[in-house]
Parts: sequence; structure tokens; C-alpha cells
Amino acid sequence: MSNEAVMHANQTIGMQGSWQIESSLQSYWRGQFSGEVPTYFPGMLVDHARQSRWAELWVQSSRQRKARVGGIRLLDVSVVLHLFAQRNTQPGVMRELVDEAVGVLSLKTLVIRDFRRTGGPVVGYLKLFEAQTRWMSDQKSNESKLGVDHTVITCEGLAQMIELDVS
Repeated sequence: MSNEAVMHANQTIGMQGSWQIESSLQSYWRGQFSGEVPTYFPGMLVDHARQSRWAELWVQSSRQRKARVGGIRLLDVSVVLHLFAQRNTQPGVMRELVDEAVGVLSLKTLVIRDFRRTGGPVVGYLKLFEAQTRWMSDQKSNESKLGVDHTVITCEGLAQMIELDVS
């Protein structure tokens, strides 16, 4: 196989891995985070004016590491969660959301499944490291002027994708 063919195969595995990571993360998140707070994923249209609090979750980046022998591909992953809460909601609601979200994401190992295939076979694992929290609301921010508190939680991770024989 030529170097170009190997590079294309690695990019394809990385893209497929990204999709599988994102869909598995979304599935995990739905089962773990508060059902009272709607979560929006990439591509969803949302009318935030009707929400007093909400979350936005996505895989901001995934970068494949140099290919290893043995059928396992490693991807560095960055998961980003934005939390929003109207200031007129109960005091401390943002702190509660942050605490719950950090508990759901920090230091977890998730199963990565291929939901396109019957039975959603396991195609890898995602190890999430410690979450980092940034409070984005200050007196100068647009969110603050609109009466919305905004917090960003970033969680780096490492995905191990197992190559499966799909023939």
C-alpha cells in the first residue's frame, strides 16, 4: 500500500472514529445529565428565549495520533460543554449544573459504539480526563448584559478505536 493510501485510510478511520465518539458521548450524556435541563448538540436549531437554562455539548476536536501496530487507533479528543442559566432562576443553579456536569464528564471511561450497525457493537473506548471549568459571565460579556450566566467546561480525553473487520 502506498503512503498516500495509508494516509487516506488513517484519515477515514479518524473521521469514522470522530462520528462514533460523538454519538456515543451524546448517548452517555443523555443517560447521565439532568433531564430537567435540555442539551443541544451540533446541528440542532434552538430558541433560547424559551429556556431558563440549557447545555450545549460537542466534540470540539479529535486528532488521530500516529498509527500504531495492532489494529488500535488513538485519537486525542476535546469535549466542550457550554452551560447557560438565566440570572432570574434560583440562586446557585449554575453551581449545581456545573457540579453535576463535572461529575458526569470527569475521569470517566465511556464505551464507543457504532450505532449504524445492528446491535451497536463496541468499537472503542474513550477515557476522559479531569474537566476544566471557566466562568465566562462578567459585567462586560454579552451574556451578562442579557442576564445569562455562562460557564464552559472542557474535558480532554483519549479514544482507543478498535479496527473491526466489517466484511
